[in-house]
Amino acid sequence: MARASQGITWMERSRRWQLRLFEGGQLLYLRYFSVRAYGSKAAALYAAERDRAEQLTHHSRGDPLHPERVTVDQLLDQVIAAKQHWQSADELPGRVLQIRHHLGARSACEVSDADVSALQRLLLDYYAPKTVRHGMLLLRQALQRGVEQRLLLTNPACKVRLPTPPRRQGRFTPREVQLLLEAAGDTWLHPAICLMADCALRPGEVCALRWDDIHPQWRNLHVQRSRATLRATKTPRGDRVVPLTSRLRASLQTWRPLCRSCEWVFPALNGADLPLRVQTLDDHFGQLLVRAGVRPRRAYDLRRSAITLAVTHTARAASPGNLQDVAAWAGQLDILTTLRYYTDAIGDEVDMADVLEMAWDANAPNADSRPAAPRRTAPVS
Repeated sequence: MARASQGITWMERSRRWQLRLFEGGQLLYLRYFSVRAYGSKAAALYAAERDRAEQLTHHSRGDPLHPERVTVDQLLDQVIAAKQHWQSADELPGRVLQIRHHLGARSACEVSDADVSALQRLLLDYYAPKTVRHGMLLLRQALQRGVEQRLLLTNPACKVRLPTPPRRQGRFTPREVQLLLEAAGDTWLHPAICLMADCALRPGEVCALRWDDIHPQWRNLHVQRSRATLRATKTPRGDRVVPLTSRLRASLQTWRPLCRSCEWVFPALNGADLPLRVQTLDDHFGQLLVRAGVRPRRAYDLRRSAITLAVTHTARAASPGNLQDVAAWAGQLDILTTLRYYTDAIGDEVDMADVLEMAWDANAPNADSRPAAPRRTAPVS
């Protein structure tokens, strides 16, 4: 076998190294090593020489070399294919439509952090921060697959800070929850609402619940997976055992004979042997809000309402409980998360004024324990 000729050429205009491998005048391999992707010209050259040595080793063994050019489009297709089991197949392509338009045809090894940052600034001019964040997360996951496949040394999208959308904080009153349960009737939405309102389960944890996770005597349930992976919860503390309320116990017992699945508590509506998707839960919950005449909010806000009520009751009880128990019940990593996001509805100005007056009165010194007035002494002459 003839030895393949190799060449590494520096391209000043685009500031990248070009690696080309030939045999008999035919191009076998082509790849670029950008300075932006590797940090410096020397690091890019080192990566090009290492890749050249590796490809020559493959060629000496008789392995065929092809001018394979993996594009961003191909990596995005891999990510979408891996996520279709828990997200809608129509939603994911729409999130990366603009990314495909600007970066899709480019080789993955040519994309730099400057390109990703410029694309993000462009998208923020036309779309909401949350929409842009979802799309950029998919791009980050796609480029990470390039790193795993040794097409990229580092992930350029990890160097770009994603936009932070404003956090929406909404809660349901007990009256609104009762209206939702009445509008849900005997459908699967009734136990789903009870799980989020009485057990503070996340929507993904509700969709991934199995009948085997519920105690045979309907005492508690074991939360041990989320809909995203079907293997683990969102956080390590998310794996927990939650007691059932009487309302939730009655709702699950009513839904059990009506459920056509012997495995999932909420099976997919299309008849597939998969659990319900979170997007499907959100869509039907939005329609339920309209039927019940309740102000539009997210299904996740039922969990927020439950945790807020738990924190409020724990703080105002005659014998205050431990807020760490509330964090463990909600499946949160630490109490700081509970206090940061679920305590803004505790009390008002009048309540806090009463609390402060009681605190001052309780700590006020008695008349007998008042310190004596200092004696005045004549100045020393």
